This record gives sequence, structure tokens and C-alpha cells, in this order.
Amino acid sequence: MLRLLTLCLIFVLAGMVHLLDPFSFVNAIPTIFPLKLEIIFWTGLLEFFLAGGLIYKRSRSLSAQISALYFLCLIPIHIYVSWNRIPMFGISDPFLLWARTGFQLIFVWWAYSLKKV
Repeated sequence: MLRLLTLCLIFVLAGMVHLLDPFSFVNAIPTIFPLKLEIIFWTGLLEFFLAGGLIYKRSRSLSAQISALYFLCLIPIHIYVSWNRIPMFGISDPFLLWARTGFQLIFVWWAYSLKKV
């Protein structure tokens, strides 16, 4: 249950940052994408919905699978940030940026593992 609540908290905090400080994510989105602020806004809302879906037993399995897919979809963004050495939240060291990218795989596993909790 602690793993579940921790991931929900992470989603809520990330969603808040997306909505309250969207400009901290703008550089992480490749230039080929238009409407960057809109993408950031909708991902923030998605994170709130995923947290809510994980809380309720009836929707937990589906929400866990969607959360895992969401984290998988973020891997290219993390690779883009790491490859281009884009500082994120005070992290500018290339090793730490790549470590942050690799950590996404842990989030994928973590979210998917909540499917049967």
C-alpha cells in the first residue's frame, strides 16, 4: 500500500508542478512539437487522473497499466533532455540526466506492479 500511495503522491506533486510552473518543462519538449504549454497542461491533468485512478480499487488495474504506458512514453523525452544536456530542476550533469532517464524504467515497472495491489 505504501508503494501505491507514494506513486499517487508523486503523480499529484508532478501534476501540480506541471500546472503551476509549466515553463520549467518547455525546454524538455522537442522543437517539432507545437503547443508546448498545452501539452504540459494536459499531462499535468493526466497525472491527477492517474493518481485518482490508482486510489480506487475498481480502476486501479487499468490506471496502473495506463501509468506504465505513460512512463514508457516519457522515455523519449528524457532521452532528448539527456542527449541535448537540457538542465531540468537543477540537474545539468550529463551522468545524472542519463541516470534520470534510466530511472524511468523503474517507474514503468513500479506502475505496472500496482495492477494487482
